[in-house]
Amino acid sequence: MFPRLRIYEYVFLVYVWRIVILYFRSLTVACLALVVTLTAKADLETLGTEFNNQIAANDIEAAHRVGLDYYAASTSEDDHETAGRVAYTMASLAALREDKEAVPDWFDRCADHYGALGAAAQEVDCIHKAALSYKSLNKPGTTRHRLKSAERALKAANAEHTIVAALIYADLAESYIPPQFEVGASANADRERVLDYTHSARTILSDNGQEGHFLYATLLAREATALEDLERFEEAMPPLQQAIEMMADQPDQAELVADLRRRYAKISAWSGDQDGDPNLITVKMEDGREVQLKITRRSRVIYPKTQNMASEYGLGTVLISLDSKGDVAEIEIINSEPTPEFGAAVEKAVKRWRFSPQDDTPPESIPAFSYGISFDIVRRR
Repeated sequence: MFPRLRIYEYVFLVYVWRIVILYFRSLTVACLALVVTLTAKADLETLGTEFNNQIAANDIEAAHRVGLDYYAASTSEDDHETAGRVAYTMASLAALREDKEAVPDWFDRCADHYGALGAAAQEVDCIHKAALSYKSLNKPGTTRHRLKSAERALKAANAEHTIVAALIYADLAESYIPPQFEVGASANADRERVLDYTHSARTILSDNGQEGHFLYATLLAREATALEDLERFEEAMPPLQQAIEMMADQPDQAELVADLRRRYAKISAWSGDQDGDPNLITVKMEDGREVQLKITRRSRVIYPKTQNMASEYGLGTVLISLDSKGDVAEIEIINSEPTPEFGAAVEKAVKRWRFSPQDDTPPESIPAFSYGISFDIVRRR
């Protein structure tokens, strides 16, 4: 027979029994949680292996299907590192599947996961690639928004002076270039932003010894575009000239170089036309004073016949000396682009011209001066 228990002993045994039950219940829950965790990790590893195998086998569709499950499993486990990596790869798969709309979405997800991890470099990379993907979809507003997000992420990570920053600044500069004929305070403010971003990007490239890089030449061209549209022509000429020199030997950039040459030629022609009157030329005398010459007789400059011309532009510049009547006494070609025929066309026409000083300065006392003419210039965009 069981021994008779006192009441307090009975209460104690009940209390102990409850503790034992709670302990085993907690242990069971912990074991189940461990099993679930291990199972989830095993599932992630299995999905990861299958995902990588399908990619290695170049089975894009199968990799895409597995990738969707892999991404869903990693996000459900709050595994941001795996989810970010999978999202990055899924963006590449979307591009291969020609699902262009999905590409920036995957890069946006990638940025969110790496942002949650505090992995600044990966976050910036994903944001930048999302921006470029939106650009390819012709969504300029979203493109700029993502680029500005990348800029903020760079500042947060103290990475504003890295090569990656230069790339982002270059893209921001391009995003702010307004149409050529757009005028007003807003358009000019955007052009000033272009100058700021191109300057920042060029400074970074210079500091890293990358002044000969093609991106540097592109930045010079963008800077010149902004300066030209701001009508700061004298400032636009040096970066234009430098960009032309850097790109001149690259056959795949022939069209861009031709456009830069056209613009340089037009600005060069304008540089001597300070008051807007094409018949007035300002010449600086040896004593420092300036004399205005008016073209009182001129013959038409004929566009030269050339062979194998890749563009419509041309520039001819000549050095002119006058006789006592204001006729051309001597003329010399000092510049002809892109072929010698353009300088020859200017020489042929200008040597028949007559120039008259606007004051009593004897024409023969005026020092030799240069005069340039641009041909058929059209700014392409």
